[in-house]
Amino acid sequence: MDWLTPSSLLYWSIIIYLTAAIVAIFFYRHPHLCTLFAQSGCIFASALGAASALKMILFDQEKLIITPFESTVPFISISMTLDALSAFFILILSILVCCVSLYSIGYLKHYYNKRNVSAFHALYIGFILSMIFVFTAGNAVFFFIAWEIMTVISYFLVVFESEDVNEKAGLIYIVMTHIGAAFLMIAFMIMFVYTKSFDIFGSSEAIPATAKSLMFVFFLIGFGVKAGVVPVHVWLPYAHPAAPSNVSALMSGIMIKTAIYGLIRFILCYLNVHNTWWGILILCIGIVSAILGVAYALMEHNIKRLLAFHSVENIGIILIGLGISFVAFSQGNGILGGLAISASLLHTFNH
Repeated sequence: MDWLTPSSLLYWSIIIYLTAAIVAIFFYRHPHLCTLFAQSGCIFASALGAASALKMILFDQEKLIITPFESTVPFISISMTLDALSAFFILILSILVCCVSLYSIGYLKHYYNKRNVSAFHALYIGFILSMIFVFTAGNAVFFFIAWEIMTVISYFLVVFESEDVNEKAGLIYIVMTHIGAAFLMIAFMIMFVYTKSFDIFGSSEAIPATAKSLMFVFFLIGFGVKAGVVPVHVWLPYAHPAAPSNVSALMSGIMIKTAIYGLIRFILCYLNVHNTWWGILILCIGIVSAILGVAYALMEHNIKRLLAFHSVENIGIILIGLGISFVAFSQGNGILGGLAISASLLHTFNH
């Protein structure tokens, strides 16, 4: 049946997320019902998202292009593309959302008489949807829009408790992530200058080697800030303790992994890896992040800051695998490259 295809399941998942957000706003005077309906909707939608991802990974290996909105304005159309890589990250997101939403039903009770729970649910669901759009974006413009929406919504979730320490953490987070976004924008502009296209799945053969190396550096900085790698990890130990615990789980468990997705999608899949030093640089950053992340964690007594530094460590471990795979692919060793990137993705799932 058509509605059992990966694209249809993903469509229904998105629709249920949106419906849950609308219901949460409608029941703003009844925080208990608001939480119950919104989080139950998220659990159901995440199950459909996981089913879509699993079906794509296990049975439908060919890329699926979904374009729900065509615009007369150039490059603004919503172009969603589902392939095995994006499906893998949607699977991680869906499993995590299911667990976090189940936990949130009880966790959010202490906010009922203190904060606008309805607004929280709308932001929470918007955060999830923005990550789905990041993973399925078919062109760089839509990717960047989804990326910025994800950043802005996560900022409001970090400062949700509206305390001075939270606002400081939110400010550090929003400033650093927008510096990273500026580097991504420059890389996308270079991409368009040479190819006259923002198509992520297009060819990069028209881009000269020097420009590719420049794009690699910009992508590494832009995605590195979001991943929280050393030395641009400063925002992470501030933002995670400030955010509500369920939001911290999403930020640590999947949001920082959007950067790993970006590195694979734009460097390995789009630019292709032609230079060994690309992989060596990522490998070195990964080693430093893994060692310093665990060293900082050992000195922490605040459990949420400790977990934040462990996220830095685990991102470093993921980058070690990614760096080795890039070195192997640049030297034509497909077997080692495949094993290394598989290890990197396995640890992404594991963390």
